[in-house]
Amino acid sequence: MVTGVDGLAVAGNLTFSLNIPFGSASVAQVNQTISASGKQIFSFVVPANTTLTSTRGSFVVSNGSVSQSYGFPLSIIQGNTQVVDFFPESGVLIYNVSNKIYFQSWTDSSRTVPADFSGATLVETRVNGSGVVTSPVANLSISTVDQGRGYFYYTPREYVQSVLTVVGKYATTATFTLTSLTSFSNVTSALSGFPSNREVAFSVLNTNKILGQGESLQLVFRSNNLVDASKGIYFVQVKSKERILVARQVNISANSTVYLNLSGSSIVVPNGGVIIVSLYKATDNFVYDYKSLGVANITANSSIPAANATQVNSWLQAAGETLVFVQPSKTLAV
Repeated sequence: MVTGVDGLAVAGNLTFSLNIPFGSASVAQVNQTISASGKQIFSFVVPANTTLTSTRGSFVVSNGSVSQSYGFPLSIIQGNTQVVDFFPESGVLIYNVSNKIYFQSWTDSSRTVPADFSGATLVETRVNGSGVVTSPVANLSISTVDQGRGYFYYTPREYVQSVLTVVGKYATTATFTLTSLTSFSNVTSALSGFPSNREVAFSVLNTNKILGQGESLQLVFRSNNLVDASKGIYFVQVKSKERILVARQVNISANSTVYLNLSGSSIVVPNGGVIIVSLYKATDNFVYDYKSLGVANITANSSIPAANATQVNSWLQAAGETLVFVQPSKTLAV
């Protein structure tokens, strides 16, 4: 039932008229019937030759001699102005392992209006003995989920260029480089999209990266062939602001998958909020300094002697970072 501003049922048939200007052209629909529930869906075609990135539409709802007008903004995605930003979950892409990659799509470089799309492809370009070969990644269709945001899983490969291709309804195509070669003529050139010496990608397995109070934090680490078994010492650190909640050693070998559950009892954030999950790699200096300090074998249970600030600053190399939200408890801790 449709009611008016006075709360009383509206008698008679409701209709609406729509007008959307596109420069010298416009889309108009007149006297369209509104359902008895007061809901209606309308569609229209954006002129293929418009160069506008936004316009403002209006429609008039009528009930007999009584009318009410409404206006609404409309963003128009142009292939030559659209922008897509990529965000690997742990902050850096790791080749030869599966990476979870978030993205945000915008109508233009001002990055103020999100742009949704569906059915985009990721196209790889690589060099082999017969020249340059280009092909889409199989079984990967990429779409936004909400407000221009989305994610996908992708395994980048060394010396392979990968480009997101968004094709519009009227054959307009926009492309956005995820990884690129510095030169196709030099197949040994480094990828410009991410450091070629990175070894481990990690992901949070908790749904939507949200933790309930007392819930364990579930992590997975995937490594490529660059990990040196004698030096694959990594540390996971969980922080709430500047307070360290958890610091744990993780031993990772080449081409491996390692799962780690961090007990919720150690992640104490009573009022909830954002925690920082960081991955660090122990450097050669770390191993050398601790052996020189009397620790022959470094393990998670090692009793670590004191060290000076110069040593500490050279021990760890940042290898990735992500954020997780902890839900607040039902009572406020003060």
